[in-house]
Amino acid sequence: MSLSFPASPTVGQIYQSWIWNGTVWNPVGASVAPIAVRTFTTTQTYVPSPGLVCAIVECVGGGAGGASNNIVATNTVIFSGGGGSGGYSRKFLTAAQIGASQTITIGAGGAGALSNTPSGGAAGGDTSFGSLCIAKGAPSTGSNWQNPGPGGPVAGGVGDLVVAGSPGGSSSNTSNGSGIGFGGNSYFGGGGITPSTPTSGTYSAGVAATGYGSGGSGGAQNNASGGPIGGNGMAGACVVTEYSSAAPIQLPQFNATSGSKVLLSRQVVSAAQATVNFTGAISSAYDDYELVWRNVQVSALAGVAIRCSVDNGATWISTAVYAYSSSYVLSVGTTVNPQFSNGANNLLVSAGIDPPGASVWNGNGVARFFNPSNTNPLKFMQFQSVSGQASNGVITASGAGYVSTSGFSNNPVNALEVLLSAAGNITAGTFELFGIQR
Repeated sequence: MSLSFPASPTVGQIYQSWIWNGTVWNPVGASVAPIAVRTFTTTQTYVPSPGLVCAIVECVGGGAGGASNNIVATNTVIFSGGGGSGGYSRKFLTAAQIGASQTITIGAGGAGALSNTPSGGAAGGDTSFGSLCIAKGAPSTGSNWQNPGPGGPVAGGVGDLVVAGSPGGSSSNTSNGSGIGFGGNSYFGGGGITPSTPTSGTYSAGVAATGYGSGGSGGAQNNASGGPIGGNGMAGACVVTEYSSAAPIQLPQFNATSGSKVLLSRQVVSAAQATVNFTGAISSAYDDYELVWRNVQVSALAGVAIRCSVDNGATWISTAVYAYSSSYVLSVGTTVNPQFSNGANNLLVSAGIDPPGASVWNGNGVARFFNPSNTNPLKFMQFQSVSGQASNGVITASGAGYVSTSGFSNNPVNALEVLLSAAGNITAGTFELFGIQR
């Protein structure tokens, strides 16, 4: 993918992660740093801190209350179901998206079911950061005290990441006094624990949640009338981590001294694409330019080829103005195959690479362009490469060539395009462009 640099930049102008020094675009390291982590547990208006450029907003919905029951059974301990926890949502937001303010609404925790009432606890409420980030509260089980309370759902949640809450523990009827009606843990933990096992003729109230958005546990009773109270769910919360930008820091650059070699651009291919383009990086700032490719894989048998541009990639020279000669040496035997062309529509700089099959074949190489910004009609280059094929094994290639710009007003070459010599796509590989001062 190529970058569309501004046509007439001013010194110090920044474009994405590049800065113009008056001659060439240099890479810039831009940094952001956290300036505050603000936790909101009540409904209120949020106003960004001064200097905010972006924020990560996290919301958790309110947890549901635990259930209760009024079942009296001899020699049986009955644990009611626990309430579920609220859902969790996270969203990255820019200062422009947030604006001057947003309303934060905190979902209330659901109350535990009342004593002597066979029902689930109340539902938890939704937590929201305006309409930009929403986490759903845990629902109630209604009159069904036996079912564990479900967690807050994904449906209706808003965020880059939306996660359902955890369900509460199920009810249990047992004669040995063990139960599991715990409250569901939220993203922040702290669900109500299973209440203590009551002795015969008594009951134990459910335990309230302690973590934001967690559910309360269900109550338990042992052959007692009246019935226990369910534990309360915990209200939700909203956490906003705010970031401010530090001043852009220009990465260390070599001065234009003899022998300097500076990485100008790196592109990594991980999905099929027809070309890899380098625009905005070639100028008179360096004498020579070196293109390196590593671990290149292809969709069909083809070699690596290069085209040039004199208008920074607006158009690519694809007419018969290229010439090259090279020799290929095969690892299968000692064959040396000369290759040459005078009137090609690109510079062929490697032998064919087989697509991955029973073996994974790839191509590696380097091509050096000598003073491509000169105004002489011929721009010369030299290359070396290694390719892999199932039938011929490893193939090394070395050669030289040129592109003639006499039909293009002898303009300097200021952009390069990597493509394949036959139909197909580049499916993997790393491509790097270096500037070199002689």
